[in-house]
Amino acid sequence: MEDEDEEDQLSPEALEARERDREVVDREADLWRKDGGLLREECNITRLEDGQRVVAVAAEWLELDSPDEGIRFDAELVCHHVVDFCRVYS
Repeated sequence: MEDEDEEDQLSPEALEARERDREVVDREADLWRKDGGLLREECNITRLEDGQRVVAVAAEWLELDSPDEGIRFDAELVCHHVVDFCRVYS
């Protein structure tokens, strides 16, 4: 409901920009999915020294084991971006 109220307050240019941003994200997600999603070595800590600075916190809504392929890949995409973000800012 809040999104609808927020969209009512945005100018047509802002709404168009938001839609373009969503399309860019959708294209990135589609390209990432075509590459197969996350690789095993991107998800698993295999060396002790890799795990010394890891703090794992997963959002409740992340469904990495979802039977629905689309949901699973979207969750993997989010997880991948979060891990990249943590790498950059750690």
